[in-house]
Amino acid sequence: MFNETFGAFYNTIIFKDGTLKPNQKMKIENNSIQKMVEGWVSEPIPFDKRFVYYLLGAKGVCVVPISSFCSELQGFRSDLVRGG
Repeated sequence: MFNETFGAFYNTIIFKDGTLKPNQKMKIENNSIQKMVEGWVSEPIPFDKRFVYYLLGAKGVCVVPISSFCSELQGFRSDLVRGG
């Protein structure tokens, strides 16, 4: 789900229930980064946190998991960048 933001510096993206699964992965080309991410997700963590670690390792995109804000929702928050 994505709603355009007006007047804020970030957007929040929420996944539909059941979209994120406990063993989902993204392909990470760099083996040392792959090992680092696998270490981060080796303990049980919220699914959205797992997603953002893989997103960072695979694509270099840094976002913040919604579960970090003491929420039951699963998703992420990203900075809003508008082109000129």
